[in-house]
Amino acid sequence: MIGKFIGVDLDGSKIRLCVIKRGFRKTELIRFIDIDIPDDGQSITNLLSYHLKKESIKTDIAVSIPSSPVSMRILSFPFSEAKKIDQVYNFELENASTLQTEDKINSYHLVGSKDGGADALVCMFKKEEVADTLSIFEEGGISPRVITYSPFALHALSDHFQTERPFVLLSIGQVATNFTLFNENGITRVRSSSAGLESIINKYSELSGLDPKTSKEKVLQGFTDTDDKVLRQAFTFLFSEIKKTLKFFEFDSKKGIENVILAGDAATFPGLVDQINNDINKDVSIVYIPDLGEQKSAVYLNSYALALYGSDSGSGKLNFRKDEYQFTSKDEETRKALLVPAMLLCALFLLILIRNGINYIRVNSEIKRLNAQIERSVKEVFPEVKVLVRPVDYMENQVKKVSGELDLIVGIKSGKTPLDIMRNLSTIVPANSSVTFDELKFTGDLSLRLKGRSKSYDDIAKVEKALNDSGFFEKVVRSSAGSALDKIKFEISLVIK
Repeated sequence: MIGKFIGVDLDGSKIRLCVIKRGFRKTELIRFIDIDIPDDGQSITNLLSYHLKKESIKTDIAVSIPSSPVSMRILSFPFSEAKKIDQVYNFELENASTLQTEDKINSYHLVGSKDGGADALVCMFKKEEVADTLSIFEEGGISPRVITYSPFALHALSDHFQTERPFVLLSIGQVATNFTLFNENGITRVRSSSAGLESIINKYSELSGLDPKTSKEKVLQGFTDTDDKVLRQAFTFLFSEIKKTLKFFEFDSKKGIENVILAGDAATFPGLVDQINNDINKDVSIVYIPDLGEQKSAVYLNSYALALYGSDSGSGKLNFRKDEYQFTSKDEETRKALLVPAMLLCALFLLILIRNGINYIRVNSEIKRLNAQIERSVKEVFPEVKVLVRPVDYMENQVKKVSGELDLIVGIKSGKTPLDIMRNLSTIVPANSSVTFDELKFTGDLSLRLKGRSKSYDDIAKVEKALNDSGFFEKVVRSSAGSALDKIKFEISLVIK
């Protein structure tokens, strides 16, 4: 999709926006917007509406549902065409799931495989969660084009990761922690856990007896105090979830996982990377995306991925704007209103095109018939011609030549004849002159050219003067003269009165 697009990451008390601009060849990162949700009860809708309208964007938005899905399934198909999968995957899902789906909505992210088939990573949410997410925007006059789930949006950044695959991207957010498994094809598995920062802070408050605000400050300090056993206990559930998920991914993919990439607000906590590394005995590093830079990669990863994922118009993307939540905008409604007139106009244009095409074929056939007839006629008149590429043009050229010759003959017949000219020349040229005329040629109705020889330039000049003084010629011009052997050749152009 060409133009500006915004990714919106709704995560607890934080809202992060990423504005990008897609072009034909490259994508430009314009800016990040960080919104803290105040404690005074100010509407999230008003905050979002203000910033989105400031960017002059009301529909080109991708947002992630902030809660965790009810279920995630994997359906394998022997084909990879999205249209075919759309037709059968709901039926396959009903057979594979025991969940009641009346109050739920599902969508899928398509992952291709080397054998020509595909895996559909199906994600299911309660309909009310999609409706709640959508209402945050619609109350402010905003209609996001894409409603998805952020772990799947990370597929848009698959080519940016240089880590050896398979690897797991671990995103610790405010509300939940998401695990995304990548292999050479991109995302292959996704898992979500409730072990987010809020649950860690609440656990710390419960264990230490401190109020939530102080507990939050302690957790945000990370593992700077290595003797803080309470903090270690508060993170125990998260560490347990990490180990359990890695084992599940390894068992499911039948491959060992040696690399874990850390993202989210907690990624930059002092000492957290070392704690996870020691606990799971894996190579743990903080995410780095060149376009975002080292400082912003962990925090703005999801919003950037959402912007890229949502603005990609390709098929097989996880999007809950379907069924009763189908995306429509004023532009879309206008398009639908104009669709019927546009189709009628296209039909009219098609009829005109067909009619003109039929006329063209008929006229072209007639032209070919006439060309063949003309070719036969030309060959009858000009039997020496064996091949005619363009008989009409050839006939026109021949007619022009004949007409020119006829005009010349008519002009000559209506004027002086060569005999008249010769007779006049014999009386005009001095008798004792050495001039001899070799050629007399008419070049037009009243123009002719004389070629001759003489022993001297004086005799030629005398002849030229005699012709001028005769009164018989309107114009006398000696155009050339030159020596040849013992005589001088000359040429004189004449115009008869």
